[in-house]
Amino acid sequence: MRIKIYTAVIAGLIAVLSGCNGGSGSGTAYKVKGTVSQLSASKSLVLMNNGHDDIMVKDNGEFEFPSAVKSGSSYKVTVAIQPEGMTCHIANASGSSAVNVDVTCYKNTFAYVVNSSSNNMSAYSINSATGALTPGDTYHTGKSPNSLAVDPAGKFVYVANADDRNISVFTIDPNTGELTSHKEKIPTGGGSFSIALNPNGKFAYVTNYDDNNVRAYIVNSDTGALTALPGVNTFPTGNGPYSIAIDPTGKFAYVANVEGNSVSAFSIDSATGALTPAGTVTTPEPSPFYVAFDPAGKFAYVSNWNDTSLSAFTINSVNGVLTPVPVENFKIERAYFATVHPTGKFAYTTDYEKNVISAYTIDSAGAWSLTGTLYANSPYRLQIDPTGHFAYVLNYYNFTISTYIIDVENGKLSPVGVQDTTGKYPEQIAIGVVR
Repeated sequence: MRIKIYTAVIAGLIAVLSGCNGGSGSGTAYKVKGTVSQLSASKSLVLMNNGHDDIMVKDNGEFEFPSAVKSGSSYKVTVAIQPEGMTCHIANASGSSAVNVDVTCYKNTFAYVVNSSSNNMSAYSINSATGALTPGDTYHTGKSPNSLAVDPAGKFVYVANADDRNISVFTIDPNTGELTSHKEKIPTGGGSFSIALNPNGKFAYVTNYDDNNVRAYIVNSDTGALTALPGVNTFPTGNGPYSIAIDPTGKFAYVANVEGNSVSAFSIDSATGALTPAGTVTTPEPSPFYVAFDPAGKFAYVSNWNDTSLSAFTINSVNGVLTPVPVENFKIERAYFATVHPTGKFAYTTDYEKNVISAYTIDSAGAWSLTGTLYANSPYRLQIDPTGHFAYVLNYYNFTISTYIIDVENGKLSPVGVQDTTGKYPEQIAIGVVR
């Protein structure tokens, strides 16, 4: 009888130990756990361990795979299904012991470049962790694509074709960034050199260089279609309106009149998109080309083509009227193009004739102080990604794009790499973030 009892006890102990070991001969089985972060609301992803053991994650926070891993065996976590419009990266994705797996999700981000001499547009996906560009397909546009804009939701790309007097519309695939061209081209006026959308994406505006006006459109947020404003939809500017920019508040639009040596200001009707003149200011230097803003919408910066200088203006927050900052208080030379960092702490200018990119800090009064310069091959336009971590520079005569990491503490640029534009004479780059 005692022998039977001892035998039963020993068998029970073996069973318990086997359960603790997850079936292995020694040690303890472990569960693979981790944390998901930056997953957008209403999005979900499917994770997989060792090619099976799927788990769907719908929220940020901790997760755990249901099956234990035998002691001494390895785990390998992969993303089986990415969230729509997002890409998730995994840290500590594999190992042989219980280590927390970190899954960080990023909104898919794509870059598009119009090449004016090739009548095409280059597409790229952006690695949200490193800023690196991966080339995609090249898409046919109209003749002389001089400007483009991506809607705030990252769903559509609009290209202004200067010689064809129209706008090409493309739909963005949220997972790949691939484009589908719309058959219908949207008519503009003569010399449509620039296009811009207001921050909420409800309205689009195009400058018509030959006609000395701006044409306004309503944007269909579902289809991307553009419809000219009913009734009056063209608004007079100065001579030779080359570019248009919308201030960060979406209340005002500014047009650089390169032949008129002036900037036309307009207030935007938030309900209809109609423009109301808010005055025209003569620039201190001739041939204004582009307008940039600080993120708070307090200052406008105008680059002047003729002498490659930069002029500064204060913006009246009520009516949009521009007041020149005295030249003795603000004098930046060799600036074909200027842009301000999303934090408002740094600014950058490009000079494609002198092959220089210049970096500045901005103080609380709006004054710029030069902090350094970088050599580049014909740098023309500079675009900062919405996170403020990366900058992309079009090299006009070299037909390439340079990528830089931005040090968010001091604004310093560090080169990452260079990609071909797959076209000649890149005019503008736009970045689309899938919402």
